[in-house]
Amino acid sequence: MKNLRRYERIEYPLKVACLTNFQIFETKITNFSLACSCLFSPMELKPGTDLSLIFKLPIGKMFVVPAQVVWSRKGEDFVPFKYQV
Repeated sequence: MKNLRRYERIEYPLKVACLTNFQIFETKITNFSLACSCLFSPMELKPGTDLSLIFKLPIGKMFVVPAQVVWSRKGEDFVPFKYQV
């Protein structure tokens, strides 16, 4: 099957904090490309929702990346999370 994605993906799971609508939760993020990544969420995040992803480097420094939800789906196999975003 031909890969129709614009950018190559890298499977590299990371723990991040996610801030949205004045709520913050820890989650994991994976499947990185230049344009997007996959985030697992305990709550539904609708397309268009703005997020701030907070990454902590091993040296103790943090940085924040602004993001926006493009799609979201519910799934039973994302335990302990409920949604893949």
